[in-house]
Amino acid sequence: MITRSRRGQYLPKVPSCNAAILVALYLNHSPGTEGLPKEKILLLAEETGVSLDPMGGKGGWYDGWSNVKELLSGDPALVHVSKRKYRLTTQPPGECGIDIAKAIHVLAHRENLCRCGSSLD
Repeated sequence: MITRSRRGQYLPKVPSCNAAILVALYLNHSPGTEGLPKEKILLLAEETGVSLDPMGGKGGWYDGWSNVKELLSGDPALVHVSKRKYRLTTQPPGECGIDIAKAIHVLAHRENLCRCGSSLD
């Protein structure tokens, strides 16, 4: 996270919808799979509790997917999309989506936001 921050690249804040999306993808990451569709990610992200705003939005144009383009940009991007399926990037170590998502997951637990049920002690 420090390297991305020093380079001026995007890092989602905890709590936020993008942080919830990363945590949802992290908790449901299966190496070698093509990823998850948007609808499934939004459902899983809502269940994490990592966003204070509802993933479905508050009735306006904004919803939890509105800023996902930030996750798809950067070098490296945090999320890769192919055939409308999204997955965390895995390279290079320390800067990729899976590593950033893991760090955000830990932060969400420290702030007592994540409802995944795992113990990170």
